[in-house]
Amino acid sequence: MYEELTSNLGWRLRHLLHRLGAWLPSAGDLPHAPRVLLYCPGGVGDGVMCLPVLKTLRAALPRAELVLVAPPVTIELATGLAQGAIQSAGSLAHLLRQVRRAGPFDVFLGAVQSVHGATAQLLALASRAPVRLGSQYPGEAWRPPRGLWSGAVEIDPRRHDVLHNLCLLERLGIAPSRWEPAPAVALTEDERTDAARRLAALGIDRAEPILGVHPGSDRRYEHKRWLPDRLLSVVEQAGRRWGAHTLLFEGPDELGLAAGLAERLERPASVVREPSIRVVAGLIGRCWAFLSCDSGLGHLAGALAVPTVSLMGPASPEQLAPWGQRSHALWAGLPCSPCIATGPCADVVKPCMAAIEMDQVLDALAAVLAPGLRGA
Repeated sequence: MYEELTSNLGWRLRHLLHRLGAWLPSAGDLPHAPRVLLYCPGGVGDGVMCLPVLKTLRAALPRAELVLVAPPVTIELATGLAQGAIQSAGSLAHLLRQVRRAGPFDVFLGAVQSVHGATAQLLALASRAPVRLGSQYPGEAWRPPRGLWSGAVEIDPRRHDVLHNLCLLERLGIAPSRWEPAPAVALTEDERTDAARRLAALGIDRAEPILGVHPGSDRRYEHKRWLPDRLLSVVEQAGRRWGAHTLLFEGPDELGLAAGLAERLERPASVVREPSIRVVAGLIGRCWAFLSCDSGLGHLAGALAVPTVSLMGPASPEQLAPWGQRSHALWAGLPCSPCIATGPCADVVKPCMAAIEMDQVLDALAAVLAPGLRGA
């Protein structure tokens, strides 16, 4: 969103903000009913990995007022977990004005996804919170107690981002034994009924096995997508082997992708293109298994306790795979991985994605499928 702050100018601004932060009042004891501002940028997956922080804060600090600064999709997923929300859409200046008007706060929390650029530091200043907790890269200057942050969590590629976010709470005296790490998304009865109605309109029987597939990704990271021909073959074989109806999910960054794949399938498939993430969640929750690349919908499926297979090429599964015992990540582990979007092959099919074979994916699907589907 604020790419201009991720440049060299952004790094200089970060250092300037830390210099300013060194003059701010030091943190004291939290009030009985603290006002907490949580900043969680990014997409669906980033939002899902922030949910455990909100759940833990609600349980550990029941009198706290929680305000979430996040994109609309994350705010929608966090329904019922925060008392207030500020959309991080529009200009940075407008966002800073909103936060300042809503303040002052007692605690600012910058989720691990906010480590890029300087937006988190600017929001921390605007919040006027005496306790300011954020994330830092290894070796970054201005470590607490120097600089803006009262406390900071250092990014470790061997630690999952769910735990990165929860580690911030240790600085508030909330021990790991009190964490609620499962990023569960709870559907209402109305949402479940709506999903069943939508599936019936597609001609899908209530008892029919459903395989959810998300072939796409954020348009900035198209290289995280698996090879289309292999995906088509896996979907065809899964349909023949388990008699599953395929739901192909398509987001705003992938218009036409799922429809194009559906036209090439021999077996019937339905394309899901819904603007509401809660409606999408309801439909994913009806799937017997879910297949995706490293995408937000894969995280959402894991948070809905749907057996999930994620194809993790450039990203580290240790840090970014969907959370949950029913989630399975396939990763080639090439020497150049993880790299996210950097490297000489960023704009083409990455070798790490091409290294994932169809038999691996089918075996993984068989391993995570619910007993009823496995025996179908």
